[in-house]
Amino acid sequence: MKEIKKIELYTDGAYSKKYDKGGIGVYGKIGGMEIIKLSRSIPIPISSQRTELLAVYTVLYLIQALENPEEYDINIYSDSAYIINCIKYQSWLKWIKNNWTTVNGQLVKHRSTWTAIIYYMQEYYDLTDSLITKRSKKLLINPPIEKPVIRFKKDNFIKVPGHDNCQGNNIADSLAVKAKDNKSENIEICPEHFKSQDKFNYELLYTLENNV
Repeated sequence: MKEIKKIELYTDGAYSKKYDKGGIGVYGKIGGMEIIKLSRSIPIPISSQRTELLAVYTVLYLIQALENPEEYDINIYSDSAYIINCIKYQSWLKWIKNNWTTVNGQLVKHRSTWTAIIYYMQEYYDLTDSLITKRSKKLLINPPIEKPVIRFKKDNFIKVPGHDNCQGNNIADSLAVKAKDNKSENIEICPEHFKSQDKFNYELLYTLENNV
């Protein structure tokens, strides 16, 4: 039996309200080996919160091309308490039941981005009609991609302190800031651990990023 290897995926977003510029950073590793390094500017950032959400969504999309995913234990790290808590406490389930409104009756911000993330959650597929009605299922707008091979549970999302001694988070942060400031784009994928790069539909990813 092969040893299960741990993959750590760090995500971060950066945003300048003054200049309305944003960027996302993704950094992934297995032990000391880098497997993903992404720095990408976001044309329509809208808010700091959205850049953080898009960083999480992007890594959920990219990790689908991982070779032999059953050999890995994959965790996603973010310094956004908002994102981690909404996933941990399944706020999204309450939103769906309440027609995408909060307990205060306000519309949930960045609904389309959240629906794209929920699409990768195992808990979404575990739901039964007793937990969520057929009517409310229709309120979950899924992105136009195949059902994900790798699905994540809420415990796979871990909060890390921002701007602290967490190397992975610091790298993701620097990648996001670089993308915000320079409107840069750089993606490095380790071919040893991923299928052919032809499997990555970057055009689709960018289209979804601009619309979620």
